Amino acid sequence: MVESELLFFFIISVWFLVDKKGLTLLNSLKRIWVLEREILFWSLTLFICSLIFLSMPFSLHTLLSSLFPLVMGTWWYASAYAMFLLFMPFLSQGLRILGRRRHAQLCIVSLGLWGGLGLLPKIMPVVQLGRTQFYGFFYLFILITFYKWYMDEFTLRESLMLVVAGEVVIIVYWFVSNFLEPHFSSETSLALERFMVADWSLPIVMIGFGLFSLFNSFCFSNVIVNWLAASTFGVYLIHQYEPVANLLFVRLFNVVDIWDEPYAFVLSFVVLSVSY
Repeated sequence: MVESELLFFFIISVWFLVDKKGLTLLNSLKRIWVLEREILFWSLTLFICSLIFLSMPFSLHTLLSSLFPLVMGTWWYASAYAMFLLFMPFLSQGLRILGRRRHAQLCIVSLGLWGGLGLLPKIMPVVQLGRTQFYGFFYLFILITFYKWYMDEFTLRESLMLVVAGEVVIIVYWFVSNFLEPHFSSETSLALERFMVADWSLPIVMIGFGLFSLFNSFCFSNVIVNWLAASTFGVYLIHQYEPVANLLFVRLFNVVDIWDEPYAFVLSFVVLSVSY
């Protein structure tokens, strides 16, 4: 769930930024400053609340992480996104210069390398984009900009097909990896399971693009929906703050405790609904 949420954050932000005039380094620095102020508010608030209500032990590291959340990587996504913003003006200009044909070739190479080859267990560890490595945003930026600049927007049917195809890839891959698990080391088996739901994996990208294009095709405006949408980043920051995450997903709603229950799927859905 978190992986799809982060992908949505990134797609939406790039979608509305990439064609803006004045996409300069100075503007990127201004956006980083706005981001810094927002996460500084949340880091200090959560730090104080965790000390008071969650009995979090005080340490110099937690204090510094709260005072300098971007630099200390308190939330990997925010830090990685800030680094990406520094490169975005240059990436955008470079991709424009490439033109449609060369940009399309770059998309094919990127999808083949991090999408297709990444599904193979012997090659996957080499080409897999690490979660905290901000150049995964470069990969997504290449795909998003080509789609927006040169392609017709997906129809409703095409968007749904992309989402379903991503889900099918995950299901089939899990079945095949479980069937072949005796032939893999425990380390490889664990890597296979994690790869399918990693932030930059092929099925997650397919599902993210499909859902975004699906909802982007609707012309709908609602004050409540807009308010909820504006609050999602704060919700992410709260739930991914380490003391809060430990409280929710280790102490209160540990998936290990319900995994073997008859209605594990239903219980998991309820837990996610309550948590988020």
